[in-house]
Amino acid sequence: MFIYCCLNYVHIIRRTFSQYTTDMFISLLLRLGDDPSAPPQLEPVAPSSSSTNNISEQNVVVKMWRDGFSLDSGPLRSYTDPDASEFFNAIQSGKIPQELLKSAGGSMVNVMLEDHHHEEWHAPPAPKIKPFGGTGQMLGFPLPQISSNTSTEVNANETGGPRVTVDDSKPTTHLQIRLPDGSRIVVRLNNSHTVSDIRRAIISERPELASRIFSLMTSYPCRELTEDTQTLEDGNLLNSSLLVRFV
Repeated sequence: MFIYCCLNYVHIIRRTFSQYTTDMFISLLLRLGDDPSAPPQLEPVAPSSSSTNNISEQNVVVKMWRDGFSLDSGPLRSYTDPDASEFFNAIQSGKIPQELLKSAGGSMVNVMLEDHHHEEWHAPPAPKIKPFGGTGQMLGFPLPQISSNTSTEVNANETGGPRVTVDDSKPTTHLQIRLPDGSRIVVRLNNSHTVSDIRRAIISERPELASRIFSLMTSYPCRELTEDTQTLEDGNLLNSSLLVRFV
């Protein structure tokens, strides 16, 4: 395996940090040939018996900041860290630091230095999350895959008690209902069904709730469903999560 060291900046970085009680100097003197436009090779390090043509390469950028250094887009590391001294001693000696060799896992390592010693390190911005691009409005959490031992999907046609007819020729939706005992059921209704129909579908699955007074609450934002004649579509309740709360 051959290891190369490429430099974006070939010079001595010499910096005094006044925040420490004693002066601290970091000096990196790398002699890598006369032509800075053509990065030279270091001495080969024990090439393996297998062909190097298939060895992958790993590029590592060491960024030198006013208050420390970082590898690629990683976190800031202090110059006073004992590992930092070992790291830079290896580079100054024309070697690849051991921690980079270990992380490379047998790949060829290309080390590049970038001089940012006039700048302070700033954490890279967090990746932006692409907003949901579908239609409709989701309240609460998306419906998970329902396990038979934790919840039940209810088509009110198929159970006893108050029955709610679901017309398969019309748009349908699923509502996830969390009951006061912590269990969940999922009811299937038409978009044109009402809040009152949700109550009937719940009681058809849990007949014991017929004798209890309960309210229906959306999970987020939390609001009580007080208009029994409001349709699921008009109330923005399609594919939503609801809570049953005893009054």
